[in-house]
Amino acid sequence: YRPYQLMLDAFPNAEFVDATSLLAEVREVKSEEEIEALRISNSMVDAAYRAVFEAARVGQKDYAVWAESICAMVRMGSELPVHSNWVSGANPRRTLTRPSHRILEHGDIILNEIESSWMGYRAQGDQPIAVAAAHPNYIELMKFQKAVYSQLSERLLPGVTVGELAELTDKISESERPSAGVLADARATLTMHGRGQGDDGPIITGAGRSPAQLSRQLKESMVFIFKPSVSLADGSYPLVWGDSIVIRNNGPERLGDREHDLWVTPN
Repeated sequence: YRPYQLMLDAFPNAEFVDATSLLAEVREVKSEEEIEALRISNSMVDAAYRAVFEAARVGQKDYAVWAESICAMVRMGSELPVHSNWVSGANPRRTLTRPSHRILEHGDIILNEIESSWMGYRAQGDQPIAVAAAHPNYIELMKFQKAVYSQLSERLLPGVTVGELAELTDKISESERPSAGVLADARATLTMHGRGQGDDGPIITGAGRSPAQLSRQLKESMVFIFKPSVSLADGSYPLVWGDSIVIRNNGPERLGDREHDLWVTPN
């Protein structure tokens, strides 16, 4: 507040105009240098997930496994603090802001949202990891999520609005889910938001779906965490897989190289 007050005092006849939205829009399109910084940042996220996969074993403490993800990123040069949502259990409904002190059990799943920071540029990823075995519902939902992700990716092009992607998500969800069985009423939801030095726009999450955001058009060189989420009809067995991507004229470019799948650790 103090610098602002000094400007008001120095220029009493000036009119100060809020340029927040203008600057926010400029930030959405990244230079190639910024994209390279996000690419390096994303490699740290991938390393974090490999570390979690190696550490997540029956009998390990949840907090200790989470610590391996942070340690892997810091070893590669990630700054702290970084955003990290995490939860483990048999059928957790949503990630939490920190891990717990529970002991991992056979059949648990770790749901997460991990972010790194390279020169302030924050890539992000989502990678479900099952401990020793995966519940059949998660296995089938992962197939569903991959189909939704693949078809949506074909429409991640300049000029397409976020609202069009949201509507397409609903259509793909209806066409890809089976007509019978536990996934008969499964649902998919579009989730994507800009990556840069924090959360850039457009921002579409489960709770944040304003008309202004839905009306935004994709532009070349925008960078997003792209992570359509799926679950059963009652919201149980939620599953998200996502990677940071760049909008290009010929289709999206992934910044990471993780296998798009549900990872299951050895016994």
